[in-house]
Amino acid sequence: MDDQRGIVDFFRRRDQWQGEQTRIFNRLLNRLCCYAERETNLREKVRARHVFSTITGDDSFPEKNPQWEDWFQLWYALDYLNIRGYRHLDGYLHKYRTDLTDKELRMIASLMTSYLSVFRLQIDEESGCSMAREFFRGQDAGDLVLGLNGLEEGSPLYLLRPVKVGVYHVPAGPAVPVTRKQAKAMNEWLVSMYQAEWRQRTDESFSWRVFMQHWGVGLIHWLDRVHGEKEQKGR
Repeated sequence: MDDQRGIVDFFRRRDQWQGEQTRIFNRLLNRLCCYAERETNLREKVRARHVFSTITGDDSFPEKNPQWEDWFQLWYALDYLNIRGYRHLDGYLHKYRTDLTDKELRMIASLMTSYLSVFRLQIDEESGCSMAREFFRGQDAGDLVLGLNGLEEGSPLYLLRPVKVGVYHVPAGPAVPVTRKQAKAMNEWLVSMYQAEWRQRTDESFSWRVFMQHWGVGLIHWLDRVHGEKEQKGR
């Protein structure tokens, strides 16, 4: 009988390593959100909620859908520009840079370039990995390898914020299934907002990433609106 004791189970070790990277990331994200909550005064928080409600088109989001509070906290920590024009993510990095590990610094760098959007998911037949491509950009967007579990089967579109963590991209915050009807409405809204932003720009450095980090959270408006329409039809 062959001796298998010297064979290294690469896939098991990779999964264990990836699991540890994901735990480190989740702890880092939690500390970042706590920092944003702790370091700002009431006036700044009121201003942030006003900006959030303006982008999402709803000023009663906590009462209407409790999950919106999760979206707000993540947006507040990662994307919101305070009255001085800085993100809390920038402030956290500036204050704790010397205390962060190289792994955490790489994760923060990935967070800085991430944004919320709709992604089309499919399984790669050769590797068996979940692949994602941003829905709104079509062929202009590359494929991402996702480390996702527990997603609803039969729903190829998801609203999520993928962040490179270890060998995979993992979602920062919720990953919510999106219907084609919702995606179409989201796309029409984004196109109109992008054109309006572009007309106001005097330079050519306006990137899709910068645009989505500001307006991407507005996509959650269509999640709640379509759900509400379904509820009314069922009455």
